[in-house]
Amino acid sequence: ELKGFCEPDFSGIDWRGSDLFLPETAARFVAWCENHYMLPAYSLFLTKRVWEECREVQMLQGEKHAWRHLQKIRGQRDVEKEVLLEPNPWPMKALLRWHAMRG
Repeated sequence: ELKGFCEPDFSGIDWRGSDLFLPETAARFVAWCENHYMLPAYSLFLTKRVWEECREVQMLQGEKHAWRHLQKIRGQRDVEKEVLLEPNPWPMKALLRWHAMRG
């Protein structure tokens, strides 16, 4: 039973000059969320290009294919990272794979 919900307030974070695809910066962001909201936090960082590609795949082929597309991009070893999961525990990896299989 859901007893309450609130949108997170990220106004206290200075985003200028922050490269959230650096593991140290992403870890600091997750730590800030956990300290601010006193709950475990996980973050999935995507570039705008990846977000738009996944939305397009979802609209044309459905959710399962969008998750598969995200998994494919996440697995690529490009020079510039476009998908980052922080922290990167095995349950989160399993959840991404589950969505890619099940949809």
